Amino acid sequence: MLNKNLIILTICQVFSFTAPPITVFISGIVGLKISPIASLATLPTSLSIVGTAVFSFFAAKIMSKIGRKKGFILSSTYSSLASLLGAYSIYTENFILFCFSCFVIGTGIAFTHQYRFAAAETVEKNDSSRAISILLLATILSALIGPNVANFSKNIISDHLYTGSYISLAILTFLPVFLLIFYRTDNNPKSIENIDSNQRSYFELLKNPIILQAIVSAAFAYSVMSFIMTATPISMYKMHGFTLGSTSIVIQSHIIGMFLPSLITGILIKKFGHSVIIYTGALIYLVCIYLSFYDQTFVNYLIALVLLGIGWNFLFIGGTSLLVLCYKESEKFKVQGFNDVLVFSIQSIASLIAGYSILKFSWNEINLACIPLVLLIILVSIRADIYKKKLIAFYSSIPASSSSLIILTPSFSAFSFLAGPMLSPATMKSVDLEIELTFLPPLSSMSFFSSFLLKRIKTPLTTILAPSKELLASSFSTTSNCKPAAFSCSISSLFSAMLK
Repeated sequence: MLNKNLIILTICQVFSFTAPPITVFISGIVGLKISPIASLATLPTSLSIVGTAVFSFFAAKIMSKIGRKKGFILSSTYSSLASLLGAYSIYTENFILFCFSCFVIGTGIAFTHQYRFAAAETVEKNDSSRAISILLLATILSALIGPNVANFSKNIISDHLYTGSYISLAILTFLPVFLLIFYRTDNNPKSIENIDSNQRSYFELLKNPIILQAIVSAAFAYSVMSFIMTATPISMYKMHGFTLGSTSIVIQSHIIGMFLPSLITGILIKKFGHSVIIYTGALIYLVCIYLSFYDQTFVNYLIALVLLGIGWNFLFIGGTSLLVLCYKESEKFKVQGFNDVLVFSIQSIASLIAGYSILKFSWNEINLACIPLVLLIILVSIRADIYKKKLIAFYSSIPASSSSLIILTPSFSAFSFLAGPMLSPATMKSVDLEIELTFLPPLSSMSFFSSFLLKRIKTPLTTILAPSKELLASSFSTTSNCKPAAFSCSISSLFSAMLK
């Protein structure tokens, strides 16, 4: 499964993703040092998260116009410049300028989050979960490299502490530029967009139960994780009297729990399916919340936060890898941007209210507040699974001898589309929820009297997907990248299939 592009993207992810841990690790300390108002010390960190949330849509949009390669090179360049601006603001002790630089660094992180979608595109669709897992696993190195380099270089300019940290960040975030020179992509974004301009609206996307399952799983996984994780240091250090060392061990263990399971998550998804892994992640979250009812000991915090990380890993990878199976090629940047806006907007809100919540309420109460979100993940997933079973039941009802008449995954032929009114109301309702007319065979290719002939061709912009129940059950993609060169069917067989 490993290929040149995936290796390049993974290494780029390591260097680019040093920005979040360095920002979290240092910006609060710097803010406390140069902020005119002590209560605003954490504002730079918050602005970085806001920058990621706000710019997620634009990051995907820019990539759709200029392509992955140019988009990543652009983001690495200006993230590096933003880091230098941060270094200058620390040197001059300009708090407003430092806040602005952290916001811009956050917008660069929005591009970094696109690496996981790019990784999924470098492999076959059924391997997308493993590709995403490999990429997220590499994030462990980011969490280790970033803070250590920042701490090592903080005294480069002795009279201006932490200026050197942001100079180091500028170097780290610029390194991907040299690697991306060797990154190759066959996709022409402009050509892809022109294939099918009939894209679904955001409301129509959310109406699809499987897309909704993917987005809700990732978004609420992030919100619950950020809410509890952000509140943990305050709860441990300020409210229950643990040392900073003990608190640090718990947070570091949590981060390992977030990314280390990526070694097997992709394999588990491929073996058991997305929904099983999503249910498992939600169950782990509930166990984590249950532990809050015990005494707040070090071991209790440690186990709970490790479980919180594992649950996030299952839910986020499960949701993200499911999403890449649910959109047409022409919609990918739109759906990816929409997904990231929702995910990181909800995450930023959760992070911002966590500090206030833990001071206002107890540790038990803030954990209990997360239960409705976890239950919502489960309910949305159950609805999606019921929807999948209905689709399987419908396609299973079509005779095997006639199954070749239909271009599955799950787009019907033009003839089926025209004959659609002959379907029963119940069947039509089921079909209309999922089936989309993406490619029509030319009218000249239709022959009413020859039987069971379906020729397909490959082009640089098309991929052949086999019309099988197995594929339908595994992906449930609304994409039909089938471009028939000729379509032939017997009218009698078509009618028998339709009226089954």
